[in-house]
Amino acid sequence: MYKRMTKVRKRLNLTQDTFASTIGLSRSAISNIENGNRTITNRVILDICREFNVNEEWLRTGSGHMFIEPSTFSFDEYAKQIGCSELKTELLKFLLDLDNDTIHKLIKAFKPICDKLSEEELIAAVETTTNHLSITEDVENYRKELGLNKKDI
Repeated sequence: MYKRMTKVRKRLNLTQDTFASTIGLSRSAISNIENGNRTITNRVILDICREFNVNEEWLRTGSGHMFIEPSTFSFDEYAKQIGCSELKTELLKFLLDLDNDTIHKLIKAFKPICDKLSEEELIAAVETTTNHLSITEDVENYRKELGLNKKDI
């Protein structure tokens, strides 16, 4: 059963820390379970099934599908499950609504920029943009509270 638990965690692309905190355990407890040094309690099994939509029968016996198939698909729930931030979720929704021609144009426009930047630089750029948007919104809200217009400042 510990191998199936590990398979769930890896399938969801979660670290032991994130997986553990979601079900109220420590990283070392997850590590011990995954290494077969600790048994999985019923509470942990039920928590995994509830939090990650895992099929309890599959987790206990290996029979059936890993995940319970929801009657309807929720992109927001899926994004939450795989750890997407609110910003990433909104960007993905935006991209999903674009036609193929526009997507190809965006890829063509951004590819040279992305190729020149390291992964760390791209992440920093996204975080800076996110922080900037938040600060801009805060300033605008403060202006509204004071009853000021942009030209008054």
